[in-house]
Amino acid sequence: MKKEKKNKPAEDLLGSVRAEKDEYLAGWQRAKADLINYRNEEAERFDKVRKFALEDLIMEMLIVLDSFAIAIQSAKEEADRQGMEMIKSQLVDVLRRRGLEIIETKVGDEFNPEIHEAIEEVAGEDSDSGKIIEITSVGYRLNGKIIKATKVKVGK
Repeated sequence: MKKEKKNKPAEDLLGSVRAEKDEYLAGWQRAKADLINYRNEEAERFDKVRKFALEDLIMEMLIVLDSFAIAIQSAKEEADRQGMEMIKSQLVDVLRRRGLEIIETKVGDEFNPEIHEAIEEVAGEDSDSGKIIEITSVGYRLNGKIIKATKVKVGK
């Protein structure tokens, strides 16, 4: 009995030390999980910033791309036209590597306000109602986000 009484304070101390250790361990594990979550959230934020950081620059480059299309159409010499097509193609390749996609649209497609901007309604046959009659400017997506809608003329 005397041994039990002598060991009782030591056992109590050991129990409280174990409880304190468990508390510190649980706190450390929570802090570690918080750090891992923080790193993951920061990586996601950085990825979003990286994807759209060049959006303004790319928007300005699209003006140049549209100017190339106009210049190509108005070029009188075939050699000039081919040279401009090559430069335009190189520019498109660079922009594609940065996440730019051309929105594929054809005459006769149904008008979709999510990707098309109607600049004019044109009277035509009933079968042309709500369909694209003419494409006036190409549209683009950057990393899945529409940054410029395709400008079209739509049948009434």
